Amino acid sequence: MKNRLLRQGMLLLLAGLLCLAAVGCRDAGRTVVGECHGDNILQEEYDYLAAGLDAGLSQAEIRQAIEPAIIEDRAILAAAWALPASLSPESESVQAAVDSGYEEAVASAGGKKAFRTMLKERGLTDHHFRRMLAIAELERLLQMELFAGTELETESGFAAWLKDSAHHARAERFEFASAVEAERFLSAVSGGADADAAVADCGGTKRRASDFFLGLGGDAVDTAVFSLPEDSETLSGVVRTGDVYAVYRRLPVTATEREDVAAMQGLAVRDKLRSLRWEAFLAPYRSDLHVNWA
Repeated sequence: MKNRLLRQGMLLLLAGLLCLAAVGCRDAGRTVVGECHGDNILQEEYDYLAAGLDAGLSQAEIRQAIEPAIIEDRAILAAAWALPASLSPESESVQAAVDSGYEEAVASAGGKKAFRTMLKERGLTDHHFRRMLAIAELERLLQMELFAGTELETESGFAAWLKDSAHHARAERFEFASAVEAERFLSAVSGGADADAAVADCGGTKRRASDFFLGLGGDAVDTAVFSLPEDSETLSGVVRTGDVYAVYRRLPVTATEREDVAAMQGLAVRDKLRSLRWEAFLAPYRSDLHVNWA
């Protein structure tokens, strides 16, 4: 009887110690190691972001490497709070999405035990995983608001947008090492020379025709290409792109070809345009954010 009570006492003590250890681990993960835009950076976030970096990096190098991800998350939080109906990770609708996503992740992992193993393997805590789900939901809601009523809202709407000649063009590109060569080329063609022959005489190179999508080429290229008629003849002005100077000539595109381009490249083009518009939207929220380490 005495031995049994002793064993029970030892088991209770061990359970208590394990509980304290678990709490201690959680508390360690919740240690504040910095802040950004008034939002705490916890040790668990630091550990997760640093987990994929080279082991030999110094603390200063680790901090420098993970700061962009920290700032990105706080920019999303700031943008969500600036909505007419302010949202945060604690908002009821966001928490409902977090709970749903969490349950889905547990089921996908094959149960709670496998899920905890997965979290551990990825350097994640349960608390930080939930925070990641919350920020992902805020990002989804912001993007839904950003793209609503635009050509980027739905795949079908974008496919129709892409088939318009005002948004998709095919053009040849004549490249030159200097503006002087490019202007000499335009002068030669204006004087009656054949463009395909004159490009080499002026030190340039003619590139194969390629597809252009409004919004992806940059303002200068978009203006040059989309202002041209589809006549395989009219040349644009000189446009500097990187280290070269270019002149464009737009080609006709049939309705069937536009259908094919929309089918084969539509999703990739839409994703790129959505990414660019998202970056432009988030830039003002991101620009003034700084990480202050403890």
